[in-house]
Amino acid sequence: MTTDNQDTRQGVRYENRQHNTNGGNMEERQFDDNLKGALWAETQSEVTNRGHIMVNGEKHYCVVVKSQNKEGKTKYELMVSAGLIHEKNEKSTDRSPDLGGNVNVAGNRYRFGGWSSETNAGLNYLSCSLRENVDAPF
Repeated sequence: MTTDNQDTRQGVRYENRQHNTNGGNMEERQFDDNLKGALWAETQSEVTNRGHIMVNGEKHYCVVVKSQNKEGKTKYELMVSAGLIHEKNEKSTDRSPDLGGNVNVAGNRYRFGGWSSETNAGLNYLSCSLRENVDAPF
């Protein structure tokens, strides 16, 4: 019998597996999810407005996005640009990202990398990560 449990502690995902083999043992593997994520294709949202807002003399590019909440009611979200990312037409290695660029998230500068991926069920998504050292290439 195998049981899998997952929990998150301070941005790190832990997976516990208990095996009833040879008297049973407990194995804990750690997955660091910090600065990593997945972005899914969106077809139900609409950008209604775009422009910028000046904050302390600095221009922040924004969009208003119209979508629906879980109850089906219309909602609007203000989204502020974290930075400009670019499609990588020529990748230096097979592991190079498909999209990349410098971004600012929560007041910290990062290098963004995004890789086109597909789930086992055939759903396309963008696997992404941030690197703290913005001078290092992906």
